[in-house]
Amino acid sequence: MAINTFGFDQLDAMLDSQLFVQNMKQIFPRAHARIGTKFVGDARKAIIVDKIYKPNALSTIVRKGSSTPLVDKGDLVGSLTYDVKDHLVVELGINSPRLSSGRFLYEVLHNGATIKRGGSTWTIPGRPFLTTVWESDDFVAFIEATYGEALEAVFERSKKSKPKRDR
Repeated sequence: MAINTFGFDQLDAMLDSQLFVQNMKQIFPRAHARIGTKFVGDARKAIIVDKIYKPNALSTIVRKGSSTPLVDKGDLVGSLTYDVKDHLVVELGINSPRLSSGRFLYEVLHNGATIKRGGSTWTIPGRPFLTTVWESDDFVAFIEATYGEALEAVFERSKKSKPKRDR
């Protein structure tokens, strides 16, 4: 029975695997930084410029003095960030010391919540504001192109040098 190696034997013969990993560790963090920078820019643009989110309720407008969804003092917009963990991981999202319960805040804003306090009930509609960015066709195409360029650079740098033939 023959086992299909899907060309990995040829790839292994062509590439220096240690050099491949070393090059990934050098090249992919730069690709992650490009993706992170685009994410932050696109998310801020979606919130501030494009205003793609449902307008605030009248009670919210009265309380905060603005009809701009997701913007009050700018803490949320200012906390949009990315973190390149290593050559394999980039985290996109919210991170701010001013938003001490950032994960909870993200859950409330993303999924919505009903808060009951002192006989009053507030309903916060879900606003999947980050999902609209990272699931957009433009952002997905950017990720694919960025990773494609990075992988191509890694392959190019990792090719085994061909031994010179005697003439």
